[in-house]
Formats: sequence, C-alpha cells, structure tokens
Amino acid sequence: MVNRNKDYKQEDSELIVLLNEMYESLDMFCIILLLNEEQIDEKYTITESKQAVDVFLQSLNWESPRGILISKGF
Repeated sequence: MVNRNKDYKQEDSELIVLLNEMYESLDMFCIILLLNEEQIDEKYTITESKQAVDVFLQSLNWESPRGILISKGF
C-alpha cells in the first residue's frame, strides 16, 4: 500500500487504524519494526498518533527501508 499508491487512505488499513487506536487508548507502548539486518536504525518518542503513523509508513518505503522503534510514554 505504501509503495504502490501515494493516494491511499489510511483509514482503509486495519494496521493504521490499530496504531491510531493504540495511541489514543494506551499511556505507554512500544513498536519495533526490524528488517533483514535485525537492527534498529531510528528511535522515535512520539507525541501524537499522526506522527506514529507517518514514521511507521516512512520506514516501509522500498527505496529506504529502516528498522525503527516507536514509543509513547517511556
């Protein structure tokens, strides 16, 4: 979805809806996305759900995929 169509609607993705719901309902959480290299390239402490979604989607870009850690409340 991220790499094929830049005009996608985030509300059509169950994963994005889950990220938004987690942010709104949990005081603390951590999401780790590892790639083949099994390393974390970037660490983010987020302050809003849009930021979490944007960071997550950017990390999935085929041209520059990254291992990330997204946290709230730590």
